[in-house]
Amino acid sequence: MPWPKHGSNDYRTRNKGHWGTDGGNHRARQKGDKGTPRLKLGKTTEVEKNLAQELGPGWVTGYPVYDLNYRLDVANPEFKIDIELDGPDHHGKKLEEDAIRDHELEEYGWIVIRVRT
Repeated sequence: MPWPKHGSNDYRTRNKGHWGTDGGNHRARQKGDKGTPRLKLGKTTEVEKNLAQELGPGWVTGYPVYDLNYRLDVANPEFKIDIELDGPDHHGKKLEEDAIRDHELEEYGWIVIRVRT
């Protein structure tokens, strides 16, 4: 599969044949894989795109961690670094969910950095 135009750091863009093209929710696995979880991806924000571009090669947006059914905001898969950008809606129960998510990712060897936007 050909890579996208220079400057595109969106993991889903580079993998359109697998992910689809609408930028919304996609299947986590190929069609026909019965019983596999669906990975809810949401759309990549401009802030995420800009950050990945500024960080340079190796940084992608929307990186999937299939085993945990997570989508990482901005990640460097080679070094297992995840940058999560938290907007103003991150409070209360969402913070508790984020702490659980961070712990699970850390158990898989990821370094999680949370940035409030």
